[in-house]
Amino acid sequence: MLRGSSLKNTPYIYGISVFTGKDTKVMMNSAAAKYKFSSLEKLMNHAILMIVALQITIATVSGFVGADWIQNNEVKFGYL
Repeated sequence: MLRGSSLKNTPYIYGISVFTGKDTKVMMNSAAAKYKFSSLEKLMNHAILMIVALQITIATVSGFVGADWIQNNEVKFGYL
């Protein structure tokens, strides 16, 4: 009997277990299928990574430029 099968119309059965384990045909074919990426998904993943990297770069550069500008212009924050 194969894995997951059931008997019908019989109260009991006699059997011997032969060839069990990971090397059997059923167990070797029971592996999950690998996910395949389409070319569009690969392109989108690359584009998203590039956009995130660009945003981080722009935020970092803007932070340094803004801090330098505040130091050079001696801007006082607060109420008048």
